[in-house]
Amino acid sequence: MVFSGQKIHVDQAASVCLALGEENDVVHNLFTILPGGQADQAEVAFSQIPTTSLELTQVQGEASMEKGKLMVQASSGMLGNTWMGASDFEIDLVHFKDFPFHGKFDLDADMAQLPQVLATLLPHTALAREMKQISCASGRAQGVLFLDAPPDNSLDIQVNIHNITGTVDYLPFGRPLHIHKGSLVYTPEKIYFDNIFADMGQNVMQGISGQAALSPPHSMKLSSGSAFLNAREVVSLLQRFSFLPSNVVTRIEGNVILERICLKGPFLNPGQWKYEVSGQAKDLDWEFSPDLPWAFELPWLETLSGQFLLTQDQVHWQGETGYQVRGRVKNTENGIQVHLDQVDLCQFVGKGEFLFSPAPGKPGIDLSMNIQSMDNSSVSSLFACLLKDGSMVEGPCSFSCDLRHKGPVKDLLKNLQGEMTFSSFEGKIHRATLLARILSVINIFHIQDVIQKGFDYHFIKIKAAIENGRIQLTHAVIDAKSMVLLFRGWIDPFADKLDLTCLVAPLKTVDNIIEHIPLVNVIVGKKLLSIPVGIQGNLQDPDIMILNPSDMGNHLLRLFEHVITAPARLFDMNKKESGAPE
Repeated sequence: MVFSGQKIHVDQAASVCLALGEENDVVHNLFTILPGGQADQAEVAFSQIPTTSLELTQVQGEASMEKGKLMVQASSGMLGNTWMGASDFEIDLVHFKDFPFHGKFDLDADMAQLPQVLATLLPHTALAREMKQISCASGRAQGVLFLDAPPDNSLDIQVNIHNITGTVDYLPFGRPLHIHKGSLVYTPEKIYFDNIFADMGQNVMQGISGQAALSPPHSMKLSSGSAFLNAREVVSLLQRFSFLPSNVVTRIEGNVILERICLKGPFLNPGQWKYEVSGQAKDLDWEFSPDLPWAFELPWLETLSGQFLLTQDQVHWQGETGYQVRGRVKNTENGIQVHLDQVDLCQFVGKGEFLFSPAPGKPGIDLSMNIQSMDNSSVSSLFACLLKDGSMVEGPCSFSCDLRHKGPVKDLLKNLQGEMTFSSFEGKIHRATLLARILSVINIFHIQDVIQKGFDYHFIKIKAAIENGRIQLTHAVIDAKSMVLLFRGWIDPFADKLDLTCLVAPLKTVDNIIEHIPLVNVIVGKKLLSIPVGIQGNLQDPDIMILNPSDMGNHLLRLFEHVITAPARLFDMNKKESGAPE
C-alpha cells in the first residue's frame, strides 16, 4: 500500500511516521537527518499489507489517526471513470499483520470499465475469466464495494450492485444482453442476483432471482421469475453451450412463455437438477435432422400450442386441441426413467414407460408402450391425426398397438418390435389411390364409379406384427359389397417402402369376366375367382402388376376361402343370384 502527497511539511510527517515506526531504525535515522522543512513530493509504502490495483483520485474527505489506525472518511472521489460517493477506509498501520484493513466504497460505476475493474480486483478467479468474455459494455451501475484483508494476508472483495441499467455483449451469448433493472451481489463464494429484468434478441426475462456458486460443481438456484422465449434463439443458445447437439433440430419456430421458474442443481449436470417449470407454448413448429431415427412427421407434432408443467418427478402437457400427456420422471443409476400414465393424442390413448440411458457417444433407450384408439373413434379422425386428411375414409373403427425397443437410440425405429390390430365395420372409402390403381390393373370394374361414388365395405380387419420397424401383415382383409381384397407382405413407413401381395376376389360369375382375365383360381363351385396382384416400391407411387397364380401362397388362399365361405357372405351371395331384394 502506497500513500503519496505533495508539498509535505516534514515536521508533521515526522510526528506521524515516528509514532508508527518507533521500532524502525530507518525511520529514526531519516528524521534525525531531516528534522524539518517542506518536501515537494513524498511517498510512504507498506509492503506487507495486501495490495490492490485500485487507484483513487480526486478524493475529498477527512483523515484521522488514532493509536496507529488510519481512518479516512471520503465524501467523493474517482476510480477511473467511476464516481465514488460516501466511503470509509480504515487501516491499522501498526498491527497490520493481525488486522490489516477494511474499506467500504459507494460507487456509481461506468459499466464500460466495470468488467476490467472486477477482473483486475479478482485475478485468477472464475469471475475474472468470465469478465474477459465481455467484449463491450455500456450503462451505469450503482452499488457498494467492500474490501477486507483478513489475517492470512489475502484479500476479500464483495460487490453489491443494487441498480443496473445497461448493455453487456457477452461472447458466449452471441448477442447483446440489455439489462433494464435488477441487483447483483458478488462474494468470493457465490453470485446472487435479484429481480433482474432484461432482454436478449426476442427473449424477455422478468423478475429473475437466484444464485450461482463460483467453485465446482457450480451449483445454481433459480427461485423465481418468468420469461418470454423465442424457440429458435433458445435452441441456438443451447447449441452454443453444448447442451443440445447441433444436428438434432434443423429448424424451429414459435414461442415459449415460462410463467414460473424454480430450478437448482449443478450447472453442468442437468441430470441432477431439481426443477419446476410451468408455462405455455405458442405455435411451436420444428423439423428434426433427417439423419435422426425419430425424424418422421405427424400432423399433431408439427405445430404445438398448450400449457405445460415440468418437474424432476412429473410432466404434464395440455394441448389447445385437447391432447395431453401426464407422466412421472425419475433419475436412476441407469438413466432417466419416464412413466407415461396417460397420453391422449388426437383419437389415441396410450401408456407405457421408457428408460433413457445418456451414455456418452452411445445413448440407449428401453421402451414399452401401448397405444389404443379412444372409444367411439372413427377412421376419418384417426386419418386426420396421422395424415392430416380425414376425408378419405369414414366409418367406426378400433385400433390397438404394442411397441417395444431396447438398444441404441439411433436404432429406435429400425429395431422397433410389437403387434397391432385394426378393424372397421360398415364404412366407405371415398378416396384411395392405391385401391383405384389395383382395380385399374385387373380391368374389371368401372374405375370412374369407384372414384366418384366411393367404395363401400362391410368390414376391414388387419392384424400385423411389427418387426425391425416394418409392419408385417399377417391378416388383412377388406370385405366390400362387390369384392374381397386380401393382403400379405410388409410396409415400412419410415423407409417409405412396401412389398405386398394382394388377392382380389370379385364377387361376380366367371362368365362375366373370363373373357378379360385368364382363369387364375376357382374357389367356390366355379362361381368365383381370385386375382393375385403384386405391389412394390415406395409408398407414394408403387409398381403394381398381376402375378402368376403360384405367387399367391397357401396362406392367402386359406384366408380367402375362410372369408368367402363365411355364412354371412354366402347368404349375401345367394340373395344376389336368386334376384332377392337386398
